[in-house]
Amino acid sequence: MNIDFPGPNRKIFEPPLSVQRYKWVQDFITNRADVFSITDFGCGNGRILNWLKPIPHIGTINCLDSDRVMLDFEIDNYFRPGIYEMLFGRQGSMRPLNIRVFHGDLTIPDERLSSDCFLMVEVIEHMLPEDVERATRIIFGYYKPKLVVITTPNREFNHLLRQEDESEDKFRHFDHKFEWNRMQFNQYCQEICDRYQYMVMFDGVGHLPGSDPFGPCTQIAVFQFDENHRTNCPNKDLLCFDMLLDKLTVRDSVPDWDYDPSQRKISLIAEFTLPGLKSDLKPTDVQPYDWTSDDVELTSEVSPT
Repeated sequence: MNIDFPGPNRKIFEPPLSVQRYKWVQDFITNRADVFSITDFGCGNGRILNWLKPIPHIGTINCLDSDRVMLDFEIDNYFRPGIYEMLFGRQGSMRPLNIRVFHGDLTIPDERLSSDCFLMVEVIEHMLPEDVERATRIIFGYYKPKLVVITTPNREFNHLLRQEDESEDKFRHFDHKFEWNRMQFNQYCQEICDRYQYMVMFDGVGHLPGSDPFGPCTQIAVFQFDENHRTNCPNKDLLCFDMLLDKLTVRDSVPDWDYDPSQRKISLIAEFTLPGLKSDLKPTDVQPYDWTSDDVELTSEVSPT
């Protein structure tokens, strides 16, 4: 099946696929009043903060990425609160918001990143399989948050986006290491549930007319911690000890000529406090700001990431 999109600079999704993902995450966490802190694992340029800031019960957002150049470049664009926010306070909430930006290896545990909910939005497909496995162990075995949200491309959808002269094996982004179909993603998620104390539900965003048989363009898994859930992990104490040992022996785990201290640890590079809505202001006194206006993608690229 092929879908014809008119024009060379067509926009495939309206709103853009990235906006649909961020809005899904925002709606989900908004409905979870038991979530007070978030860690965005592989935060990239930090645009998702625009959707997380308005959630009234969130008090801390940790952002972690391994790309220091990107973090430094975007620190004033998406991470640092704007003048409008600092003057009038946080929209819709009297509660201040602490934003912490970390740089480092996603596969190295750090207690400062512990939170109620972990996000990995379009991250795992950029990682080597062995790093995905290690990051999975760190999140579900070490941090053990209440909730984990993972999104990744659905490979079954790709042929609906492909141009006639493009290879069938072409990924959506040059940096993708793999792209899973729904069965492969389901298997990965079920293995997590089998090994750790989590249960999973599936959803997705990005639909086109006639695309239902192929599933959503972006597939989403939501893991929820369940202390009563039985696992097949033979000895979780040994698993935690293994990860602690990894943490303590990072220096010895790589050859001297490959060792870069800045890449093998977690460093706090920026911290901001967004004040709550000023007590002398009513929410109606502040004109709401349309955060999504900063994120609308107008692009000539056919394949979304």
